[in-house]
Amino acid sequence: EDTSVVYSNPAGMVFREQDSAQASLYSLKSSVDFTNNGSSKAAAAGGAAISGPNADGGTNNIIPNLYVHKKYNGFNLGLSVNAPFGSSTEYDRDWVGRYNAIESELKVPNIGLSIAKKINDKFSVAGGINYQKADVTLTNAIDYDTISKGINAALSASDGHAKLEGSDTAIGYNLGLMYKISNKSNIGLAYRSQTKFDLTGRANFTEPSNLNAAVSAGLAAAGNLQDTDISAKLVLPQKLSVGFNTELSQKTMLYLNTSWTDWSVMKELNVDFASNQANSTTPFNWQDTYKVAVGIGHQYNDKLKLRFGVASDGSATPNDQVRSPRSPGGRLNWMSAGAGYSYNKDLQLDFAIARVKVQNSNSDTTVSSSTAALQSSLIGGYNSDSTIIGAQAVWKF
Repeated sequence: EDTSVVYSNPAGMVFREQDSAQASLYSLKSSVDFTNNGSSKAAAAGGAAISGPNADGGTNNIIPNLYVHKKYNGFNLGLSVNAPFGSSTEYDRDWVGRYNAIESELKVPNIGLSIAKKINDKFSVAGGINYQKADVTLTNAIDYDTISKGINAALSASDGHAKLEGSDTAIGYNLGLMYKISNKSNIGLAYRSQTKFDLTGRANFTEPSNLNAAVSAGLAAAGNLQDTDISAKLVLPQKLSVGFNTELSQKTMLYLNTSWTDWSVMKELNVDFASNQANSTTPFNWQDTYKVAVGIGHQYNDKLKLRFGVASDGSATPNDQVRSPRSPGGRLNWMSAGAGYSYNKDLQLDFAIARVKVQNSNSDTTVSSSTAALQSSLIGGYNSDSTIIGAQAVWKF
């Protein structure tokens, strides 16, 4: 319906009457509220309860998008600048799950170029390439007290911290088909490929000021918990979606969409340290998800169009053992409402709000470590939701 079709299904560009540009801005406020229910240190470290309060890992983010559509010599050209993937959580530094995660951020800005061709009055095809840059930041606390007591039971220490950062660029592609069933109805098919990143970056470790000097020297000699280069592989999933829209009346449109996302490619995150430190392997074992969405658009008058929608998207995390505070997961249920105002024949302004409720979920996961005494367990439940507020301007030229 708007210029973002150059990304969602560029084959739809051929049915747009005018060239256009669209600038959008979204505010995303999330809540990821964790309640502890028996988190403990590893049995090898005595199995005592982990100190620390519950925490909310929600964050606030601003996400800009830009889309441009231009007709040229019988073709339709599209430019997309957006962020198709991303996640962000940040808990208090002293919370009960600090050994699992404190800050987690994945940012994947995308620049896409697409081209579409009208085959006949009913059928169009499209393709495109996408250049993406992945930036990953992961932090967590390190239980130096348990490390110290493993050397000498009389020793003690405060928590230290680890920060891992990595980035890479990758290229993917997308395909689209659009079929005009009648003057009132269209159906479209869109495919987006995997993107594969070979992340490289640094791991930085901060020891507590009260760490015993001999313990610190021993860790340095062994090459453990030392600043070093790191590498890891990240695969973002392919996606297939089908969309259908039809006129219910002269003023009302019905929109249906279903999509499959190949999250099962997320088997694990294996971080390779350039030092002598053993690799850190975090299992995901995610599963594919399916999303269904229904929307209504109603032309209230010549200037104002109203929109309403609901959607449900499955959870990629299949069980409590792989549900990490970095990505707690759960089925997503969406409700949204919005309005479009035609300021004049060339400028349209749109506003929308969406409320996303995440199905309550539980966690029973352990810290990824080659040292048994550091494999503490995080046990509890998540209550999560988010609010998205968006505004955009569409200029026709």
